Amino acid sequence: MHSQLARRTAVGIALGVFTLSACTSPDRAVEEVPDRPTISEVACDAPPRSPRLKPTVDPPAELPTALVVENIANGTGRAAEPGDTLYVDYVGIRSADGTEFDSTYLRGRPLNFVLDRGDVVRGWDLGMLGATAGTVRRLDIPADLAYGDSPVGDVVQPGDALTFVIEVRAVIAPTSADDAPLELDVPASTDATEVTT
Repeated sequence: MHSQLARRTAVGIALGVFTLSACTSPDRAVEEVPDRPTISEVACDAPPRSPRLKPTVDPPAELPTALVVENIANGTGRAAEPGDTLYVDYVGIRSADGTEFDSTYLRGRPLNFVLDRGDVVRGWDLGMLGATAGTVRRLDIPADLAYGDSPVGDVVQPGDALTFVIEVRAVIAPTSADDAPLELDVPASTDATEVTT
């Protein structure tokens, strides 16, 4: 999870459909997850902006054995569903000792990803369902829903649980052919001498 964050295309989080409670999610079954790119390898097409104030992320009192979802602040608007695009800022730490391994804040560029495309860790797949614009959410993710036995960079080691604080900037619904502009037959103007509406 390094500075490659803004370079790769097509991000996603493979989501199982469930409804989040306001603060803590129920335990989730552990499942085998295929190799995935790190979060820092996924796309971010938003233009750079001034750095935002980065939140402090404390390690959990106990290492998570199941996904723990906690809303620090509630947002408003559309609740994220599979297929939605989310724009977020985040800080990630090792749950064991609080060592930070990635953050979008100093880069001045949020991460965007599409839910339910399976390109980032399963803990994000599950943990960001139901988030709305303005939500600040903490995810404590056990290793089997993070990178498992695969080390990432110089900080994340095999078997590491990870903790994130994620600020949702926008939730955007997917579009379809039904959203295409109407096909109107507009006659071409001739001899126009002024702009008309």
